[in-house]
Amino acid sequence: MGWPEQSGEARLTSPQEPRRRILPTGRRFLWLPVAGGVAGVVAYTFVFGESGYLRERALRRELRSLRQEIHALREEAKELHGVVRGLQEGGVEIERIGREQLGLVRPGEVTYRLVPIRPHGSALDTLGPAG
Repeated sequence: MGWPEQSGEARLTSPQEPRRRILPTGRRFLWLPVAGGVAGVVAYTFVFGESGYLRERALRRELRSLRQEIHALREEAKELHGVVRGLQEGGVEIERIGREQLGLVRPGEVTYRLVPIRPHGSALDTLGPAG
């Protein structure tokens, strides 16, 4: 055991302990900007990169909306399959479409048409004078 002096400081060392080199104050923290730069690049890539957090969040939102759209389209497809089945079997569905969309009636049926009343007069005023 000795008392070696290094940089003006006295220090006790043992034979098993390796000697540590004391860096000048200016070089001691040189690694901080490098480590900060590396951490910044990693953080930027994690957040804004092609497979980063923001991209993944946007893709999850899009996936959720696409799943909702798929569900709505499947429901619509079920309804359309019911309409097609009704048209193929004939009968009620064809009659409903004929009555609602085409204004058709069966022979011998009497149809009634309701005319809305106007606020300034009655529907009979539009027919003209009875003569």
